[in-house]
This record gives sequence, structure tokens and C-alpha cells, in this order.
Amino acid sequence: MHFVHPDMLLWLLLLPLFWMLDYRMTVWRRRAAAKFSAHPFSSHLIPSVSLRRQWLKNALWSLALAGIIMGLARPQGAPKLVYRTGQSLYLYLVLDCSLSMRARDVKPDRFTAAKQTLSALVERLAGDHIGLIGFAGTARVFCPATMDHHALLLALKQAGPEVLGSPGSNPAVGLALALEKLEHLPGKCKAVVILSDGEENRSENLAAMAQKASQQGIKVYTAGYGSEDGAPIPIGQDFWKKTRYRIYRGKTVKTRLVSIGLLKAAKLGQGRYWLFETQRITAYKIALELEKLTRQAARQAAILEYREFFPWLAVLAFVLLWLEPLLPLRRGAKK
Repeated sequence: MHFVHPDMLLWLLLLPLFWMLDYRMTVWRRRAAAKFSAHPFSSHLIPSVSLRRQWLKNALWSLALAGIIMGLARPQGAPKLVYRTGQSLYLYLVLDCSLSMRARDVKPDRFTAAKQTLSALVERLAGDHIGLIGFAGTARVFCPATMDHHALLLALKQAGPEVLGSPGSNPAVGLALALEKLEHLPGKCKAVVILSDGEENRSENLAAMAQKASQQGIKVYTAGYGSEDGAPIPIGQDFWKKTRYRIYRGKTVKTRLVSIGLLKAAKLGQGRYWLFETQRITAYKIALELEKLTRQAARQAAILEYREFFPWLAVLAFVLLWLEPLLPLRRGAKK
């Protein structure tokens, strides 16, 4: 068994703190009650509380909270191989991994926003064959077209400028690699989505490559990340943990969104261009356009499916939370 979000398990460290605080409060209450017990009417004023029942109620709360936390971490069982058929689109997502995508004129930065957009988009395209390509000066396939979107999202998490190790920004080479991979796939329902700030500093022409895609019946969609005002390019931190920016001839280099190339590529590729708004909105608009494409019968594909355990943990937490109020705290009390 493994957890999809193992970082959520860190919240379990709060449970010992809860028990420690409750123990301190119990000791304080018992000492206060002992001081008051000398009063002749104290037995009528102080309820007879069962310490054992109090610990049992706390245990129910703790187990319920632990179940909720583990459920949020999404435990999954061992994967099994299943075969699926259906209507499918062959799609390659082309992600700009150049250093200019680290600019922060989009929150939290262009690259992170683009990755979050792709995650939201993949969630909406269940049943489609989707692959991932990253580009900077050169391009690389991070994940071939697959229906196993879990593997695709894992590859997306690992994508980054440091993986390519090639400076520059060449969206044309990313699109060229996507066309090369789509050429060997069956059917005619194929598309490419490019997420970039539009900067090009190589000789290849993105518009020409988009026109070639259109001739092959492959639609090209683009999304622009950044602003016209631009932002400096972070390149690390100095000794005092302050952000350092790229400098050229004594001046801080600014990177700006270049929409014209992306817009032209989308037009020549018979697709559409979107200016980034938010991760969810941009993903929704792209998915809405892709859903208009006529799917085709996909060949039988084998994918890995994982058994989810969080529904059982949710039921367990609900039952424990339901039982806790039914347990009376005072001796002889009836619900």
C-alpha cells in the first residue's frame, strides 16, 4: 500500500499533542476538584465523572481524526492491470520548461501555474491518450501518450528546466517532437496543446511547424503565460537568501509574454489561443474545446488501476464520531 499525498500524514503528529494537553487539563481539573471537595455540598455541585469513560471518548475522537487524516492522504492498494476500450483522443501536452517560465508575473510563477493547469486539464480528459513533452533549447518526452493518467501526473511532477539541461526557448522543437510521436499513432483524432510564454530564441519557426501540423490533420492549441509588463528571471538565491535575477550588461533582464507567435501558431494549426487567467478556468476552457473533437474507437489499452481505501476510512471516522456522543461521561448517566 502507498499514499498519494504522504505529506498529509504529518498531521498525525498533532494527536500526541492533543493527548498531552488533555492529560494536563484532566490533572488540573482533578486538583481543583480536590481543593473544593472540603465543602459540605461539594458532592452535589461536582458531577461524578468517569475518568475511564473520558479517556474512551478521547480515544474515539483520536481514531476518527486519524481516519480522516489518513483518508486525505489517499491510501491505495497494489495496482492491477486492466484493459479498456472506448472513444479516445490522442493528445500531447507541450510544456515550456525554459528559465523564463520561472518569472513571477503569474502567481506563484509561470511554470508552476502551467503545471497546475495541466493537472486540472488531465482530470477532465478521462479516457483519452495523453502524453507530455517538455522543451527549452531542446525537447524531451516526459511521458508517452497513455491512458494511465496516474503515471502522466507523476511525470508532470518531475518535469522542470533542470531535467532538460539545455538553455534557450524553442517551442518549435517541442511541437516537432509531438508531431513525430503522433504520426505513429492510429486514427485521425489528434491534437497538441502548447503552454508557453511565447519566447523564441532559436532559428526554428513555430508558425511553420503549426502549419505542418494542420496539413497532417493535427490541431494545435496554445496558452500564453505571463504579462506584457514582464518580470525579472529568478536564477537562485544569494548568501542572505535573497532572490537573484538574471543580469545582462549590468541590467536586470525582463521576460515578457509574446502572444503573437502563440496566436499565429494556433490560427495556422486550426486551433485556439488562450491567455492564462487561473489554473481552473484555463483548464476548463481548453478541455471544453478538446471535447468538441470527434473521438474515435481506441485500441484496447492496458492501464494500472489502484484500489482506493479512503472511502472505508471515511465510513470508520463517521461511525466513531457518531458513537462518541452516545457515551455518557458521568457515572450512572443515561442518554
